[in-house]
Amino acid sequence: SNDTVSVGGSVSLAATDLNNASYTWSDGASANLGTDRILLVSPAFTTTYSVAVVNPLTGCTSSASKTIVVLSAPSVNAGNDLAVCEGGANVSLTGSPAGGTWAGNGVSGSGGAYSFSPASAGVGAFTLTYTYTQLGVGYSDDLVMTVNSLPAVTLNAFNSLCVGDATITLGGGNPTGGSYTVNGQSASDFTPTAAGAYTVVYTYTDNNGCADSATAVLTVNALDAVSITASNDTVSVGGSVSLAATDLNNASYTWSDGASANLGTDRILLVS
Repeated sequence: SNDTVSVGGSVSLAATDLNNASYTWSDGASANLGTDRILLVSPAFTTTYSVAVVNPLTGCTSSASKTIVVLSAPSVNAGNDLAVCEGGANVSLTGSPAGGTWAGNGVSGSGGAYSFSPASAGVGAFTLTYTYTQLGVGYSDDLVMTVNSLPAVTLNAFNSLCVGDATITLGGGNPTGGSYTVNGQSASDFTPTAAGAYTVVYTYTDNNGCADSATAVLTVNALDAVSITASNDTVSVGGSVSLAATDLNNASYTWSDGASANLGTDRILLVS
């Protein structure tokens, strides 16, 4: 068997096989560790074992000794406890001394390359164990990997705008305190200068450093091409003229002449 073991390990000692011989084992401190030819020992420190063998045919006692060197336990360190976010990227796991193995929920890998998958483990606190083996004896240390849930983020729908409307302050994101982007550009307000559908993303980061986002579409409508057709462009005082605005399906109309803010709400206005 091995002359060197790691603390906590065992070694088998076998004396010469003599027919019908009797055996007595000792380690200096204990005078009789056993009387079988083979002795299994687990020394806590380097120890010399002796065996006395009595030959029943001659009555003579022979002896032999063997020193078993005991290596101290390595200092195994899994590292500090860690916290990650739900669905985040895999986390590389490293322990010392190098060359050990990792085990636990969400752990995968082999050959010294191990990682933890938040997506695989799910939300919760998980004990991950790093084990280093020395001469067949495993020594372990643990760390706690906490997977925090993502914040629940919502974004209210936006009312449609028209080109030329006033600038609006972006809002409607919950919880409050996050940030907005419009078509990928950071923004706090929005000016509808061009028609189109704009993607607004609201992102919120919680106290654990975990972030999530919500999306809404902000629609900016183009202005309709509107004109006025007059029955006559010139009239004599006291005469009348019919003014007709462009016919837009289901549109509403408000006429004015600068002095009067509302002369009518029909598409066609008769003026004198």
